[in-house]
Amino acid sequence: MHSALSHEAQKAILDDRLRRASRLATAPVPHRRGPRTRRAVVAVVLALVTWMLIGTPSALAAGKTLYVSSSASADPACGLASQSNPFATVAGALACAANGSTISIGAGSFAGGFTITHSVVLQGVGAGTVIKSDPSVQLESVTEVSVADGRNVTLKSLTVDGGGRQHDVVAGSGSLMVVNSTISGGVANYGGAINVSPAAGTTGQLTVLRSTIANNLAFTSGGAIYLADGPATARNSVSVIDSTITANQSGSVAGAIKIGLMGSLTVRDSTVADNQASHDSGGLLADGTGGTGSASVSLTNTILAANTAAGAPDCVAPQGVTDGGHNVIGAVDGSCPGITNGVHGDQAGTPDSPLDPVLGSLASNGGTTQTLALRVGSPAIGAGDPADCQATPVSGTDQRNQKRNAATRLACDTGAYDTSGR
Repeated sequence: MHSALSHEAQKAILDDRLRRASRLATAPVPHRRGPRTRRAVVAVVLALVTWMLIGTPSALAAGKTLYVSSSASADPACGLASQSNPFATVAGALACAANGSTISIGAGSFAGGFTITHSVVLQGVGAGTVIKSDPSVQLESVTEVSVADGRNVTLKSLTVDGGGRQHDVVAGSGSLMVVNSTISGGVANYGGAINVSPAAGTTGQLTVLRSTIANNLAFTSGGAIYLADGPATARNSVSVIDSTITANQSGSVAGAIKIGLMGSLTVRDSTVADNQASHDSGGLLADGTGGTGSASVSLTNTILAANTAAGAPDCVAPQGVTDGGHNVIGAVDGSCPGITNGVHGDQAGTPDSPLDPVLGSLASNGGTTQTLALRVGSPAIGAGDPADCQATPVSGTDQRNQKRNAATRLACDTGAYDTSGR
């Protein structure tokens, strides 16, 4: 298959096609043929030249950058696409992509409803790059971004917006990274924003880095993130790092994050707040009771507070939480053992006396994504572990890419937003 060829092999094929095309185009046409015959031969030659130059999509696209622009009126042929001749749609660029391609998407609004079938990077320019569906299409009829099983995909510096009508992102096995992006307005039964459900016997990994997941709705569970049960021999995983998860809802359980059996959740230097569930856990819910199939949860330097639910507002993880320390938890009880107020730098309230994280509303506080600022008097200020704040991939900065100044102040703030000690 062409997509499996190395860059050098593809270049050699193209060079050979160019040489053959050049010979065909310059070959003399016998004079005994009439003008009409000569024109027909030239037409055939030109057609062959065009085919040889354009070739197959995957033969030319491996590892290259394909450009998408709101100023383009139509999708060009794969071999004719360039930065100066960009695609009009993300779907058009994906049809010409191969493993290793980057889809560079400019500012503007672009139609969702596409499936990513290769391991690629979708690279936007920030909040101004928006993927969303036509608001006139039927409710819950579109998934804005679907990722095929076995793919390694990165969504970077863009917004996926379901418009309060459609599902945002669905991924299978392989890996999905969401970096410097916003996932919002998604509606689904499971995982209003992101649903990771690998095919039977396979595993999937989701990493959310310096991103915001907000204002999504799940009718059943996982307003922001839903991770399906994993196979008996391996674990699906979710990592949330330097990120904000807020204002998500569930009609039943897990207003923010739902982790299935044989799943793993790691949350570092993040803020999970103001999410809501009608029944249990407005924050996170991890299935299990402590057996070998139970989901695992690790929290470090994280705010998990101000979530609401009929029961256990912030956390349900009966198998226990691995405490990385320096967390601010609104309310913990027997539903989420492993976090103790005053131990390992943790601060935790109870259902009867919840701890207020003293956060601002979701707003543009700098950077490419919106965040929840720490207001004066927040218990998260100066409560973080400076070593963790400087470790990769946090690397000394908060979600906005502002310096935490952990080395000079010998502290940092808990959560995704850092005051930098000012």
